[in-house]
Amino acid sequence: MNFDMHSHFIAQEFVEAISKPGSAWQAKLVEKGEESWMVHDQGYTYPLSPGFYDTAARLADMARMKLDMAVVSVSPTLFYYWAEPKLALDVARMTNDAIYRLTKERPDKFVGMGTLPMQNVEAAITELRRSVRDLGFKSILIGSNVEGDQFDDPQFLRFFKECEALDVFIFFHPSCRKSLPVSWSGPIRRARSAPRASGNRRCCPRLQPLSTPFRMQSGFASGIYRQRRKRF
Repeated sequence: MNFDMHSHFIAQEFVEAISKPGSAWQAKLVEKGEESWMVHDQGYTYPLSPGFYDTAARLADMARMKLDMAVVSVSPTLFYYWAEPKLALDVARMTNDAIYRLTKERPDKFVGMGTLPMQNVEAAITELRRSVRDLGFKSILIGSNVEGDQFDDPQFLRFFKECEALDVFIFFHPSCRKSLPVSWSGPIRRARSAPRASGNRRCCPRLQPLSTPFRMQSGFASGIYRQRRKRF
């Protein structure tokens, strides 16, 4: 089985919300030629490929790449760590609910991975519990840092303790401040070091972290699936 565990997602509801005039979601759609681009007030700008939000397009992409299943996780541009915690929580809840619906519609193709508003530990723990207990997620995707705050900061210990108690698998993804990088080498290094260097990690010996390999080949993803399949 070819299993892609690095498949990013943007909720259709989010796309529709930012398409409306006066959107409060700190993002908008801009037409550039024949493409739609997502432009965030924070600075991120990128083409909105249909595979992000359209199930038929996603399935077609998977068929073309000969992928049998995929773990669907939020696009890191929607971490919203820069925003007020309430807005970040709203984005996380909308995304998690949409991923849940996708996995229920096509359980033969998709497994869900949650997202959390990490700039507020209490809100992150609350949404973590909902994602696990109500939505059935067994894994979460978080950035390699929170707008510069590293995960060895004591403020995050309660969060990692909760992940350990809930037996949640954590996937660390490169995250950047303000704009997408020209080179991903720095963010990738930080993501790979996040689960290893953290003092909080040593306080949670049963925690299950993994940093992104940033490789999309189905063979690699399938290998991770064979090793970690119970986590999803």
